[in-house]
Amino acid sequence: MTPTTTEAALLGLLVLEGPSSAYDLVGAVGRSIGFFFAPARSHVYDVLPRLERQGWARHTVVEQATRPDKRVYRATAQGRRALAAWVAEPDGDDVERPTLLLKVYFGEVVAPEVTVERLETLRDRAHAALERYREMDARNAGNDADFFPLLTLRHGIERTWSTIRWTEDALARLGQRAAAAHELVRSGP
Repeated sequence: MTPTTTEAALLGLLVLEGPSSAYDLVGAVGRSIGFFFAPARSHVYDVLPRLERQGWARHTVVEQATRPDKRVYRATAQGRRALAAWVAEPDGDDVERPTLLLKVYFGEVVAPEVTVERLETLRDRAHAALERYREMDARNAGNDADFFPLLTLRHGIERTWSTIRWTEDALARLGQRAAAAHELVRSGP
């Protein structure tokens, strides 16, 4: 079974952050993935038992002297595998931006080549979209009847350029990271 996007997001945070309560995860979302994917606070509390039913997480009860006991969840080996499979799953043409960004954010759970391929595909799709947008822009130059729709087209052009710049920068950084890791292995202890 494949995790939903929300399940994968919370499972990923359990992997990266380590054992966490629902309250801890709400805070982790707010300071990390919440800038592009933010499940409702109540949804976090609802999803954790589902992760457990799937065998992707386990909880322990931590007694607290002045507060009710809390459940602290941790990802299981099966959960780590489910997350890695979700991250490695190829993106369709209709992948939503938050899902793609989550897969990049949790990229450390897969081989770097998976993220490189994902970013190269995104960059290539952005270049194709940019070409279509530019053709539309050129065909409509001076068309005052469609002034406002063309403003939205300009947004699409700028957003697509931003995606291209971001993917190229990310790919360069991944290349530098791989080169540094290779050099470290080559030079030995």
